[in-house]
Amino acid sequence: MFFELCRVTSQFDSKEVRQVRLSHVLEKPQLYYDEQLSEWVYPVDEALEKQLEQVAYFCKSINRNRALRALLTQPDGSFILRISESKNRCLALSVRVPFNFNSSGISHYLIIRNERGFKIKGSNKSFPSIPMLITHHSVMREQLPCRLFFVQWDRLWDYEDNNNYDYPPCEDYECRMRADS
Repeated sequence: MFFELCRVTSQFDSKEVRQVRLSHVLEKPQLYYDEQLSEWVYPVDEALEKQLEQVAYFCKSINRNRALRALLTQPDGSFILRISESKNRCLALSVRVPFNFNSSGISHYLIIRNERGFKIKGSNKSFPSIPMLITHHSVMREQLPCRLFFVQWDRLWDYEDNNNYDYPPCEDYECRMRADS
């Protein structure tokens, strides 16, 4: 799909016409059937990644182990959205959960993008965008063990880069006690 873009020069009397390919903005990725999920899904593509880079909770290059270490220093409900390592073309929502729900303190949820939008695997409720899914689950826990809690991850990564510690200590007393034991 091509668009003609007109740019008026500084003389305001002539126009320069350019053809610009905007496929990454205008075309959806190809829908494919995932046999393991038993459903049709859209893969994570460059356009979606660019949209997600605008939200503070998306950590494109973080691996699962780094997410675990970071989340364990935070209160229940803290989360990171990342590219799934175990499921190709999907997103993963890593959430700090109560230890009585998961003994590791972290649970990972697969985010699926299909024709209806974005959803957590196993849920029937879809959302038109990732921010809407996240915002909804920050108010209503639904199938999650706790509501999502927004953390300023950019400040944590800056702290990590400028100090000898992996992550700053959690300000929540109960979280600090678990980290010390």
